[in-house]
Amino acid sequence: MVHLWGKSSNTLVTFNVDVTVDADNVVSFTNATHERDISTATQAGIPFPLTCPVVQGDYVRLLWQPPSSRRHSQMRLVHQYNRWRGSTSLTEHSKKLQFAGPPYNAEAGSFSFLLTPEWKDGGLYVCEVILNDNGFIQKTMLSVLKVTTSSSSSELKLRCLYSGVSQVRSAAWKYQDTGRRLHLLSSEPGSMTTILPLPITSDTAGNYTCTLQLQNGQTISATQAVTLPHKGGRDVESVSVTTPSLLPSLSALLLLVPLVAAAVGVLLWRQKHISDRGIEQSLSVHSGEAENIYENPEDIRQAPPQGSVYMDLKPRGEDDVYKELERY
Repeated sequence: MVHLWGKSSNTLVTFNVDVTVDADNVVSFTNATHERDISTATQAGIPFPLTCPVVQGDYVRLLWQPPSSRRHSQMRLVHQYNRWRGSTSLTEHSKKLQFAGPPYNAEAGSFSFLLTPEWKDGGLYVCEVILNDNGFIQKTMLSVLKVTTSSSSSELKLRCLYSGVSQVRSAAWKYQDTGRRLHLLSSEPGSMTTILPLPITSDTAGNYTCTLQLQNGQTISATQAVTLPHKGGRDVESVSVTTPSLLPSLSALLLLVPLVAAAVGVLLWRQKHISDRGIEQSLSVHSGEAENIYENPEDIRQAPPQGSVYMDLKPRGEDDVYKELERY
């Protein structure tokens, strides 16, 4: 519907317009402006800002070329938003994305994304902002780093995983900021593994850091702590990721050994003491009590009955063979 302006008429005129849409072609902007490319890295699981061109736009879309893709034609649409229509196109990758907050405001046409990547989500990201028939493009080459652990009965494996290999100059494991050489099980593009023998000792416990250096000199690191669990105030030579063992049960049994030895020693000393002096003593057994174990028989005879059983132990001779037991 067209409203004609003029002195002669304020009439509304209606007419039809034929529009042809070619869904197989994508509009190209001959006057597209390319921002300076960004080359950077981040750790997996940490929100990372994906910058878009700093312009006020009507429409934004984010494209991604995975690390395994080498051709620009294999780029995937990750997210797009039209602020005039209020429409958003989501993909599986969109679950890891959200619009960045202030100073950005998508509804006002200021765009930037926050990506929480997995280690495989590195690669080339292209943010395109459209304003009328002008396009603005920002490219970001991203490497993502992650450290994982796995163990067997004899060794602990520390694995360094990273994507965006094409822009990585070097990758290395380091122990406690020292120059100690680590044994590498494998080193291949995107993966590097070092091995620690089990059990973990004070010589092998500590911080292990995997560091990537990019072609532009930027570095990114991820650290894995390998510790000695504390038990009873002293270090136990094991690592928390090892499989369950019988160590707790054995420790409990070992704690009982000195207690049993002490009890046997007391009994043997008491038996010798009675044998040498020939003193008559009796053992009073009270339910749930352990006080006043040794008592004088005369005190027991004078005491009123308590429902307990008392026994006189009378030495027969040098061999401490007891001849009779008298019940009171």
